[in-house]
Amino acid sequence: MDLTSFPIIDHHAHPLLKPEATADPVGFRQWFTESTDPTIHAEHVPNSLFFRTGLRWLAELLDCEPT
Repeated sequence: MDLTSFPIIDHHAHPLLKPEATADPVGFRQWFTESTDPTIHAEHVPNSLFFRTGLRWLAELLDCEPT
């Protein structure tokens, strides 16, 4: 079966978040892990490669500091 003429669509998406879901820096970190433990969000997520890279990419996109 030749599927080369069909476009590829990424169907994996999450709904938009309410502003309060990302307003708190520690709360924002929860979106970078499957953990529900606030200690993980506060102490471990900021040191993960996934978080640091994501933060850098967001800063580039939004033209701001990666903080």
